[in-house]
Amino acid sequence: MLSQSLTKSADILVSQTKILLKSVETEEDLRISFEKILEPIKKELGIKTEAKYEVSVFRG
Repeated sequence: MLSQSLTKSADILVSQTKILLKSVETEEDLRISFEKILEPIKKELGIKTEAKYEVSVFRG
């Protein structure tokens, strides 16, 4: 059932995020590690995403 799958996925996400937050040192570490946690959950729920990251533009 979808609601059970969502509940299970949310529980996994919360527990793994708590562990993650104790070990990351930078915002980039957090972003990359959180994406790794989300990947199997997205796959299980059939969610596709396209990553877009910060962009810096330099002009001289």
